[in-house]
Amino acid sequence: MDLIKDNSKLKYAYEQVKECLLANNIHEFVFETRIIFEDLLGYSPSKIKLHGDSLLTSDEVERLNNCLKQRFTGKPLAYIIGKAFFWNNFFKVNEHTLIPRQDTETLMVEILKLYPTKTQDIKILDLGTGSGCIILSLLDEYKNSQAMAIDISADTLAIAQENALSLNLEDRVKFIQSNWFDELDSCVDKFDLIVSNPPYIDVSDPFIAQNVAKFEPKQALYAKNNGLQAYEIIISQARNFLKAQGRLVLEIGWQQWESVQALALRYDFSSYLVKDISQNPRCAVLECKTR
Repeated sequence: MDLIKDNSKLKYAYEQVKECLLANNIHEFVFETRIIFEDLLGYSPSKIKLHGDSLLTSDEVERLNNCLKQRFTGKPLAYIIGKAFFWNNFFKVNEHTLIPRQDTETLMVEILKLYPTKTQDIKILDLGTGSGCIILSLLDEYKNSQAMAIDISADTLAIAQENALSLNLEDRVKFIQSNWFDELDSCVDKFDLIVSNPPYIDVSDPFIAQNVAKFEPKQALYAKNNGLQAYEIIISQARNFLKAQGRLVLEIGWQQWESVQALALRYDFSSYLVKDISQNPRCAVLECKTR
């Protein structure tokens, strides 16, 4: 049964979508309604205010109803409209990429503190790049920097490359299909910074949201050994690819700081924790100790 009827006024359809999202326990129903009308139909809030009495076309009604039907299955809105916002830009996403999240911006904030001079040339490696949101946002901030972005999935890399093209950053980043460091030559020029938001959810984690588990790519979510497998691989090999004063910045799960800290100590890194806006452990910064 269609929720929005033909010949609905724009302003009434807007309110009806908002009510339907709320009734289906979608907490960000106000934000999602705005995104649906703005990105799906091209109606900004100001346009809705000015033209609220105009009637939706049958095509617009059909698109709205199709969107709502998908959303009510639990499918994330980002996958329905095909993009998600991160830092300062929208990024294309699909079923091959994780949806960028505000919590991950904690890494961006900390890196900007670590490298306050935006004109400096930083050589950056992004492991498990996904949509490319982290590395491309960093390149957008540091105009003189170059990067390499790694992902195990060719389908995922294709999306990251599209995002680089849309932001005119394709000349400053090299994409490589690899399982972590496997396809990198240890003789490659060293990096100032390695950044990663690796899979860190334990396969038996009971707290993962149902819509995340159902729709987002499993290889980007789950890791063995209580979610620590990727950290063990990355931290154990990072020194081979970092400059003498290089840094490793990792997103971590809220219960993983002590384990990551122990790994850092084992492989001769100093480390510290950064919490996100909700005061949950979110980012581990590892720095090469002078040998």
